Amino acid sequence: MEYRYKDSRKWRREGLKYLWQTVAAVAANIFTMASMDPSPLLVSFIQIVTGVIIISGVINIFYFFTRPGKEYITVDDQAVLIRNGPLFNKKEVLLGDMTRLVEREEELVIEYGKKRREALVEKENLSEEDVRDFKREIGNKSASITKIL
Repeated sequence: MEYRYKDSRKWRREGLKYLWQTVAAVAANIFTMASMDPSPLLVSFIQIVTGVIIISGVINIFYFFTRPGKEYITVDDQAVLIRNGPLFNKKEVLLGDMTRLVEREEELVIEYGKKRREALVEKENLSEEDVRDFKREIGNKSASITKIL
């Protein structure tokens, strides 16, 4: 089963934050290039840094503006896949490795493995109904969970 990010103003605010940061980086680059006579090495360095800031800003802008409705958690017969970020921030937890599911005030903590590692699910990213359904589904599918607190 798939659980999607809930629609929230938070995502638009985050997208706008990255938009303004990107615009500020471009403005600072233009101002720096216009106000000083730097060496070619310094110009190259400034352009590379500005390019990295712009590329990461654009990726984050698109990610946050399109985040509502995207998949946040996928539960299948073998594992739970939690997606937290735009690029490489995915965590897969095998259902057989789960030991506990703990509900805290703002998050669900999935404890798994022999070393008691944790995977976090932020409750503010899901609707209340999705949080209830997720806890019930994990309790039903994972026989290895000892407690759902």
